[in-house]
Amino acid sequence: MKTRDIQPIIEKIRERVAAHKLAPGSYARYLWQSPDERREMGENPYGCADAANILYTINDFPRDREEREASVRVLQSMQGDDGLFHEHTHHFIHTTAHCAAAIELFDAAPAKPCYDLLKYLDTRKLDELLENLDWEKSPWNNSHQGAGIYVAMNLTGAADRNWNRHYFDWFWENTDPETGFWMGKRGNVIPKAPLYQYMAGGFHYMFNHEYARMPLRYPEKIIDSCIAMYDTEGGLP
Repeated sequence: MKTRDIQPIIEKIRERVAAHKLAPGSYARYLWQSPDERREMGENPYGCADAANILYTINDFPRDREEREASVRVLQSMQGDDGLFHEHTHHFIHTTAHCAAAIELFDAAPAKPCYDLLKYLDTRKLDELLENLDWEKSPWNNSHQGAGIYVAMNLTGAADRNWNRHYFDWFWENTDPETGFWMGKRGNVIPKAPLYQYMAGGFHYMFNHEYARMPLRYPEKIIDSCIAMYDTEGGLP
C-alpha cells in the first residue's frame, strides 16, 4: 500500500502559525494589509482562535502553563460587554462560537455569559432565528448563525437539556428527505442555491450533531448526494 509522509506539510503549518504569533497566546490573522485596507491588522480573534485549533490539530498544542494561561487570557479579553466576540469578516454568532470553542480547548470558558444571545433561551425566539435564516439562497453563509448559536449557548453554560432537545428536534423535522441536508422550514422554502452550498452549510450542523451524539435523519441520502456531486460536479462552483 502506498503511503505519504505529511510531516513536511505539518512543519510548514507550524512555521506559518509561528509567523503570526505576536506574543504568548496572541496571534494576528493577517501579515499584510489588503489593497482596500479592510483587514484588521494586529491581534485578532480569528488569528488567536485559529492558532489554537491548528496547533491542537497538528498535535502541537501548548503544554507550558504560562503559554496556556496567556492564550486563555487573550481570548477572554476579546469578549465584549455584550458577551459576544466580534470580527469584521464573520457574523458575531459564528465569531462567538469560534472563540468559545478555542477557549474550551484549554479547559476554560469565556469570562462572561453571551448576554445578547440569552433571548434565544426562549425556544420561540430560537425557532424564529432558525426559520428566518436564508435557506433559499445563502444556506452556507447563514449556517454560521444556525450552527453557531448551539455552540455559543452551550459553551457558555446557558443552554439546558430541554433547549438542546428542542434545537435538535427542529433540525430533525427540517431535514430534506431527498438530499439528507437541512434546507430550512420544510414546505416553505424553495431551494435556489446550488446543492454544494447545502452540503457546505450542513457540515457546520454536523459538528453539533457529532458533539452531542445526535443521529442524522437521512445519513444515506447525504452520502448519495455527495457521491452524486463528486460524479457529476453538479452544483459545484
